[in-house]
Amino acid sequence: MIPAFGRGISTTAAQRDQFLLESFTCPIDFKARMGIAHDVPTWVYRYFGDWINTRLYPRSGAYHGTELQMLFGNSEDVSGIAASAAQVRLTKVMQDAWVAFANDPVNGLSEFGWPRFETGKETLVRLGFENSPEPDFVKPEVYSRNCSGVVLAGGR
Repeated sequence: MIPAFGRGISTTAAQRDQFLLESFTCPIDFKARMGIAHDVPTWVYRYFGDWINTRLYPRSGAYHGTELQMLFGNSEDVSGIAASAAQVRLTKVMQDAWVAFANDPVNGLSEFGWPRFETGKETLVRLGFENSPEPDFVKPEVYSRNCSGVVLAGGR
């Protein structure tokens, strides 16, 4: 979407949705399902934060890599715009979660309070949804329900 914007091309909502489905949602869902099929502790999150100090352009919203500014707590350094209280709180939550996982990749996030990925249950972690500082959990199918029609690289 960003290269299109840079060339003055407007994409439709349907084009953006299809791009996200094919490039992020379905490959991540497939990888998570393979992880649990092979008894690998698996968690999945989606990042939604749309903070004024992380936008690339008006209405850019969350984009690939935006959450890195949250993890490093440097959005103000990058943009010159102070983080909101909700953004500061979400940064802390995300940093604590990443540390919990790094310290114990098998149980750390479960002990942190995040459920392991499982289809049909509210196990997909939404971070920054509606700019909330608190994570919430939804069924993965809320986003992956249309993946059955997507062909992934390698024919999967």
